[in-house]
Amino acid sequence: MQHWQQARTALYVLRLGTVSAAAAALEVHRATVIRHIDELEQALNSTLFQRHGRGYTSTEAGIKFRQAVETTEQRFSQLAQELDQQQQQLGGNFVVTSLPGLDQLIVPALVDLQQQHPLLEVQLHASKRVFQMEFGEAHVAIRAGTKPQDPDNIVIPFACLDAALYAHPNYLATYGTPQTLEDLQEHRFIGLSRTFLQVPFMAWLQEQQLLDRISFQVSSIDSMTSALQAGAGLAFISPLQAQQYPGLVQVMPSQPEWQSSTWIVTHKDLHRSTKVQTFLEILNQHQPFRAA
Repeated sequence: MQHWQQARTALYVLRLGTVSAAAAALEVHRATVIRHIDELEQALNSTLFQRHGRGYTSTEAGIKFRQAVETTEQRFSQLAQELDQQQQQLGGNFVVTSLPGLDQLIVPALVDLQQQHPLLEVQLHASKRVFQMEFGEAHVAIRAGTKPQDPDNIVIPFACLDAALYAHPNYLATYGTPQTLEDLQEHRFIGLSRTFLQVPFMAWLQEQQLLDRISFQVSSIDSMTSALQAGAGLAFISPLQAQQYPGLVQVMPSQPEWQSSTWIVTHKDLHRSTKVQTFLEILNQHQPFRAA
């Protein structure tokens, strides 16, 4: 706010009556007080004080100035109290974003958060879009893959997601159940496009020279699950997801090289806020954070 420091200095002079008293209260030099008053009067094009041997007294403009500044000061004080109360009550909106399929890791914690703080409006966006934390698009983001490197963000290791190889019984009835890695060369896979080779199971398919066996390509985990249920081929999904579809058959158990790392991302300016810290504490109770 332009000239706010000068206005604050002038208010102290108006209240205390002398430059020396104002300088002592503000812990600045007398010359600073005088300079601030001169700058303020020049900016307002008005004389706020009558200077005399005993100190400074208000002119008519000075009286109006004092009323305006004290009103502003009261409004700031009221605003500070309201914001403090809002922090304590945890009201307003709270926005979390995650990749589709990861939301099941955080929904129980969000429900718990809202039950504890009923004035909070929770918004969960399950989307592949990377929300811009620096523009306030989300309070917390759950991301997967390599560790995010934006220096303006705080990144916390979250969960490791296991993946296993599954098939629908109808597919196995047609193509048989693979018993070895070599058998996989004769099978069909449901997979992502080759732009997703950073995904652990896609990298593994590439290492095993099985990318050409992807006969049904999808762009999301939800689509992969739908194709899997329809018998389109073999697919990598987490055992947690597979529990939702009891008919699926696990063809190969989870392997370390198929695991995906997930990360909690917050902007450094919001990380210590009461909302974010309260949510992180509850989330850690539901889904303990992994070690760095």
